[in-house]
Amino acid sequence: MTIKSKFGKEVAVVVKDPELRKFDNEYTTTPTSEWKEYDRGFKLQVPEDTEDNRIRGSHVPEILDSIFEVLKWILYRHNEITVLRYDFYPADSDITISEFHNSLTKKLKRLRRVNDKTKSTLKSDKGIAIFKDLKYFWVRERGGHEAGGGIHYHCFAVFRTPDRMTQKQVNDEFRESAAKSLKGLIDAKLQKEGFVNRKRKKKLLESYLQQITPFKLSNSNEKPNCPYVTIPGYFWLKRSMLPFEQSESQKFRITEALSKLEDKTKFNEGYAYLRLDVIAKRIHLKGEPIGGVLQECIYALSYIAKTVTKHALPNHKKMYGMSKLVDKELTAKRKREITDGTAKVNEYLEAYEKYGLKSASEGAI
Repeated sequence: MTIKSKFGKEVAVVVKDPELRKFDNEYTTTPTSEWKEYDRGFKLQVPEDTEDNRIRGSHVPEILDSIFEVLKWILYRHNEITVLRYDFYPADSDITISEFHNSLTKKLKRLRRVNDKTKSTLKSDKGIAIFKDLKYFWVRERGGHEAGGGIHYHCFAVFRTPDRMTQKQVNDEFRESAAKSLKGLIDAKLQKEGFVNRKRKKKLLESYLQQITPFKLSNSNEKPNCPYVTIPGYFWLKRSMLPFEQSESQKFRITEALSKLEDKTKFNEGYAYLRLDVIAKRIHLKGEPIGGVLQECIYALSYIAKTVTKHALPNHKKMYGMSKLVDKELTAKRKREITDGTAKVNEYLEAYEKYGLKSASEGAI
């Protein structure tokens, strides 16, 4: 059997076996999926080593590439940055990831710090931006939860670390803004013309409106049925902490801080740069740190690049997305600063990659 292409040329139709097509849909995430345990010298979180996962691949390479792209963009520009991991569960609200991020980023970019107090303003001379140069990245996944067909999102945001604020204060500002965004979006859906005819959906959204709070997830049993955002991790990355030779001493300090962490469920204690309780509860690595803070950060972010739960997404929906990595008008001085930062960060990352290649070759002998 042949058909004409859009150029008028007759081409043969390739008929794929129905069982093979079903297999591809269920088990293959992308044509370029492969099994990887390390990338650019950094250890990755790998899924359970099963036959199905081996077929799908451990990570989506394009997502790993994009994660590094976003991280490098912000590190080129600032000496100290914050990486905030968060998850978004839309439930049955029909809130899209674009709607959520458009609303959330507008709120976050207005927040400024003035005399140790937070205010929302568009005036750039009124205090210092809390979420300066904010960029975000998200992946869409499908889980087993009934609400929203199991669709949920794993995300991270990067921005310059704000002055004179604790990470808890930053997280709380993020959660407050996320909750306000969800309420605003649901309220807007309720106001839509003709919506009153869909009584069941209207009642559901009204119940969501009452339930949404700046949700703080302490265990998986407390997941609400309404849309919510939670923060499972964060990292502070300083340029002075990035060099590879610093990673071992950082690992020692993290291990030392972990030994003092008596309550493994506490938000954070004894170490400012990352969530100690997340490391402490690791089962597969027995609560041991991967390395320095940068290595911990890459390891945590690689989780969102995993192929598992990204297959068979509805209606060929996008698997991932991110902010546009663009600058506003820059002065000549600022351009020089970014050029210098780019050279330093690339030099640091090359050291990790060289170490990773050396370790891989030694392991193969």
